[in-house]
Parts: sequence; C-alpha cells; structure tokens
Amino acid sequence: MNKKYFVYVTVVVLAIGTAFAIYWKTHFPGVPLRTADDKNSRSAEQKKLEGIQEGSALRNSAEEDEFQKEETPSEKAGSRSSDNENDSDGKSDDKQGEALVKFKNGKTITEKDIAAEISKVPEQLSSKMSYADLKAFISVKMAFTNVVVAKAKEANINKDKTVAANIRSKQDTITGIMFLNEAADKLMTDEALREHYDKTWEENFKGTKEYNIKVITTTDKAIAEKIKSSVKDEQSLNKTIKANQSHIKTMDLDNRAEASLPVEIADQVKKQGKNALIGPLLVKETHMLFFVKSVNDAKKQEFTAKFKKNYKKIAMRDFSDKVLEAMYVENKARIIDSSGKEVDLKKVGEMIRDRAKARSAPADQFSLGGIKDDTIIAYIGDESITAAELKKFFKIPSFEDQAFIMMAKQLNMGMREVIVYATKLLVDDKLLLLAAKKAKFAEKKEVKDRCREVADSELERAFLKKNAGSVTPEDTKREFNSFMKSIPEEDKHEHEISVRVILFKTKEEAEKALKSIKSGETKFNEMYKSSKDGSNAATADLGYINKRSVDPEFWGIIKKASSGTCHKGIIEIDGEKLDKSGFDYAVAYVGDKRLIKLPSLSSPQEREYFEELARRHKKLDYIKALFVANIETIHGKDVSEFIKEGASSKMLEALAASS
Repeated sequence: MNKKYFVYVTVVVLAIGTAFAIYWKTHFPGVPLRTADDKNSRSAEQKKLEGIQEGSALRNSAEEDEFQKEETPSEKAGSRSSDNENDSDGKSDDKQGEALVKFKNGKTITEKDIAAEISKVPEQLSSKMSYADLKAFISVKMAFTNVVVAKAKEANINKDKTVAANIRSKQDTITGIMFLNEAADKLMTDEALREHYDKTWEENFKGTKEYNIKVITTTDKAIAEKIKSSVKDEQSLNKTIKANQSHIKTMDLDNRAEASLPVEIADQVKKQGKNALIGPLLVKETHMLFFVKSVNDAKKQEFTAKFKKNYKKIAMRDFSDKVLEAMYVENKARIIDSSGKEVDLKKVGEMIRDRAKARSAPADQFSLGGIKDDTIIAYIGDESITAAELKKFFKIPSFEDQAFIMMAKQLNMGMREVIVYATKLLVDDKLLLLAAKKAKFAEKKEVKDRCREVADSELERAFLKKNAGSVTPEDTKREFNSFMKSIPEEDKHEHEISVRVILFKTKEEAEKALKSIKSGETKFNEMYKSSKDGSNAATADLGYINKRSVDPEFWGIIKKASSGTCHKGIIEIDGEKLDKSGFDYAVAYVGDKRLIKLPSLSSPQEREYFEELARRHKKLDYIKALFVANIETIHGKDVSEFIKEGASSKMLEALAASS
C-alpha cells in the first residue's frame, strides 16, 4: 500500500482555521494542534517548512520539539546551534546587497532582506534548520507574499468587506497578544523573577533529581534494536554511536530535571537510573532511545543575567496570567457556566495546567444540547457576551464542531469545560484589545509591522481562495480516480482483523494463561475483563488491524488464526508501542475478519477529503503559474527550473497548504 493510500486511511477532519490555530498556539503552547496521525499527513520536510512559516512570534513561548520541552529552572540555558550561527555570522558584507530573487518588474529580494526576516524566526525553530535551508525557504516565502499580495491589491481584494473584517479581527488579536507580552515583561523585574524562581524551586524542584541524558535517533528500526541490545554502559554507548554515526543522530539533554522529562520516559528513567537505556520509542517515523548518563541532586541555579534571560521565557505565562487577572477585576469581567453560575477563574487556569488530573471526557459528553445562541456566557461590566459570539469568534457552525471535540479529547475535558475555557479566550481577547486601545499601543512601529504581516497573510488566503479555492465535481472525481489507480491491486482485496490481547511480563505467565483458556477453565473474554492493567497483566484492544498497520511478523501470525479463537501460541511484542512498557508477551484473540473498506465518493467525509486534495493541487498549480509570470530568477536559477526541483516544490506545497 503506497503512501497516498496510507495518508487517506489515517486522515481526520482538519482543524477549523486561522483564528483557532492562533489561539491554540498562543494559549496552549504545550498542546500540539494536529490530526490523529500527524506523522503520516505530511512529509518530514513539509513539517519543517510549515513550522517556519507558522512560527510567528505571537508569544515568547514558541512550540518546541516533541521531546525538547520548555526549559526548567534547574536547567542550563541552551543556545542556537553553532553551525547556524557560523553560517549567518560568516556572511561577508559584499553579499548583503546580492539579489536572491529577481522580479520581472525590476524589484529584488536581497540577502539583507532575507537575513532580516530570518532574525524574526523563533530560535526554537531556526535552530533546527541550517542557515542555507532557512534562507531558501524565506526566499520562496517572501517571493510568494510579494507576488500574491500585489495581485490581491490589484484585484481590490483588500476592499472586500469580509476580508477587511477578517484582517481587522486578526490584527486586533495580534495587537492584544503583543500588548500582553509587553505588560507581562514590565512585571518581570529582577526582584519579581527571583521571587518567582525561589517559589518554583521550593514547590517543584527542591529535593528532586536531574538527569544527563543522551538521545539517539534513527529512522532504521534494525539499527535501533541493535543499539538497544549492545549498549550496557557509557563506554559501549560511545562505541556503538561511533560505529553507526552515518545512520543516527544524537543530542545531549544535560541537567534535565524530573519535571521536564517527557511522560513517555519519565517513569522508566527514574526507576532504572544511571546507565539505563530506554526505548526505542517510535515518534513521528523516528526511533528514539534515551541513555541515562548520570543522575544528580537538582541544584538551584545562580540568578545570573544569562539565567534571568532564559527564565523569563518560563515565567512568562504566570506573569501574563497576573496581567489578565488584573484586567478581569478592573473591567468587572465574569464567565458564566452552563448552569448559569459564575466561574472561578483560577479553576479555569488549573484545567489546562494539570491535564493529568482533569476528569476524563467520555463520548457521551460530546453533546451540547441546550446551549442556544442567545445563552449568556460572560459579562464585561454590563456588556453581555452570548454563545453566538463565541461561535463567530472561532468561526465554527456549532459547538459540536470537530475542532472543539478534538480540543476536549486532547485536554481531557468534557465539552462544557471546553466551552468555559474557550469563553475565557474570547474574554481575554476583548480585555486585551480594550487595554491596547487605551494605551494607543497599535501606534508602535513593531505593532504596525506585525499587523501589516497579518494583513498580507489574510490577503494571500483570500486571493488564492477566490482564484484557486473552488473545485468542481470533475476535479474531485479526477483526484479520486488518480488515487484509486495508485492502490496496488492486491491491496484492494486485503483483509483487516479485529484483535484484542492480554499482555504479560514473562513468557511463563502468558503460557499459563493460554493453557487455562485452552483447557476450558476460563474463556478469553472472562480473563480479558478480569485482567485490569496492573502489576501482573495488562490488556489492549487493537481494533481492526491490517498488514500495513502492524509489524509484518505479527500480521503473519494473526492472519493465519481463525476468527473467534485465541492464537495457539504466545506472541512476543513490544509493549512500549502499546503504552504497556514491560509487558512483552501476548495472548491474542482474533475476532472479526473483513475486507478493507475502500474509499467512495458517496461518503460525505471521504468526498470532502478528495475535494481538499483537489483544492490543494489546484492552488499549487496556480501559485507556480504566478511565479513563472512574475519572477525571473530565484537564487540565480530560472524560475521555471527552480520550481521543478524537489525541495522547491515541497516549499510551494507547504505554502499552498497553509494559505
């Protein structure tokens, strides 16, 4: 089954748009907004490019890598990789005026222009790409904006009432966020930061451990398994790394506090201690291993100028909350829950801060009957805010929109709790805008520049939507037919099988359980129900699996078993992949077998998927045509040749997908 088919099988409904994305990244920086199987929805290169384009500094705490969490008070401050700095610092002055993009109207984009844009990219993102890669992408992005915005203005798109309203709304949001950052920054005096750090240290880090960890990553499963079997201590680790250096990447996480460790490895690191090798864990198509080099008592850091600079990023959220709390009091702002009671704002903050303790939201809670458009959800002074305004703010038709359901699941909240939290985002936005207007904050140059970027971005979207955003049924059918032809014929007749497993830590325990089931002393279902996750056994419902979703060896075993039976032998599996670390021996029950359901345009959701695919391809073709019509050269290459290159095409695909 090729990649296109796998993308289809795992696709879920896309998030609802720019306003929601902005607020998600701004208010939930630790919660990635993504589809259920993001690792298959875009190539790794596309993710890099999209990350750079979406990485506008809306807040000081930008998103970080999956396992490179926000720095904690007990860590030493990291810095941008030296190769990036050397690349950027090593540019000679005579190259600053070099034209990297030449337009047919005589305009140019120079090295200096691009360097200025790169300087705005958050360090967490820029450090992941070489200066050359950044320069290449920023060149294309600036050329894209120049051409599309100019065309949009020629077509008077900026005078369209809906577009103008969207621009004002987004500019208001950006202005408010920038105001919040500045207000919080003013509160962060040396004395206030020291006090915050002392309190944070006492409550979270005093008496804990910190770890020095070597992270090894590889896309080759066999190499990951080889490392796991051969590494016993740091000496053997270094030897293994040297022997496989062309196939792996490494990163040191030094002075990593307990509280900053990813959940996936935290318990194992603390339990196994020094010289432990944890993994491999599969993260976004990459196998990751974690070697614990040393374990030490956490040390309180000296409050140096460098430490203060980095600690401000950590403290930003708390000081931002203080600013907002004062605004709520000053403006007599209140949030009302579904029962008509005023909400304790401190509890709203706690919902997001400790998701592990938030109550789980079962499926029957994804229903919000009773919340009508005229339901009052908040007040600012005497001004009431209704549910209709909240829907308008997030640009959704109803509160049962997929984006809100996804939000509830990721935050482990019930839907009514999500409504309360979303309401706070709306009220925050209004209060910040009131304060920014009172302070005439929008008149600042940096705010005007950022608002201009927001306007350009909205013009890009509106222009492309008007000229390349609609698709016909024929376009959709053409995309569907192309897709169906790409599926290997043998895959069209493949089966998928329902599987449940009971997991054990030792082979002996698993064999004893299987013998009990086979001898009639118990049935699988009875043992499955009684084997709650505990110290001796665990359970997992794998749902319907197919030959592409599991290891070939596991599929070969399951495929041979009859429906409604336990497999006759014990199956060795990797319990970590099922979040059941240490439970590597399975008794498997094979349930229903059925043919894989192929996509059909008669399904509204599947038709929507192919419509979106057709829309993206149409937009990409239109962007390429705009480049050819308006640009002469990019990086010294004729534009027609440049856009045919693989890396360039992926950059344009990323821009088409995000516009």
